Amino acid sequence: MSSLIMGRQRRGKNELSTLVDPATIVGPEQIYPLGYEAYVPAGSTNGNGPQTWVYVKVPNGTPAFMVMSRTNATLFEVSSAGPAEQINTPVGASQSAIPANHFGFILRNGVGKLTAATGISIVYNESVIMAASGEVTTHAGVVATDSGFGFAVTAVTSGADPVEFTAYVNFLG
Repeated sequence: MSSLIMGRQRRGKNELSTLVDPATIVGPEQIYPLGYEAYVPAGSTNGNGPQTWVYVKVPNGTPAFMVMSRTNATLFEVSSAGPAEQINTPVGASQSAIPANHFGFILRNGVGKLTAATGISIVYNESVIMAASGEVTTHAGVVATDSGFGFAVTAVTSGADPVEFTAYVNFLG
């Protein structure tokens, strides 16, 4: 592994170089173990403060800013859309498009972008959960078992099309 990409281990965390944006590490070949977590400290090039990223395989591909959940029993093979039971297993959020059968990092903890589902309004500091599409919705009017994983840093009103917005996320999956 390249030392530029790998960075160093600090306080028990695998710290990526501040010159590398983990969202850009996408490819058809696996270069890290699945589930590998990388830490990006505050002051990095993406300007979003400290973040934790997890390395995954995306069998079906995904656009950017989608919530990713486990596919079946495979812990770090993820999808942005799938059966209803996947809604309760979010692992992270894609911050760039990842083609089918490619590997890449998704955001597990920190400030990043998400996509609000069509017709959803989210106010500043409101809790968000996964919709079936990989987009997000709010806790208003949903069952208590749905997994909340973050809150809106910017308010958003989604009309006929989904809209991207900034959120703080903390996926435990």
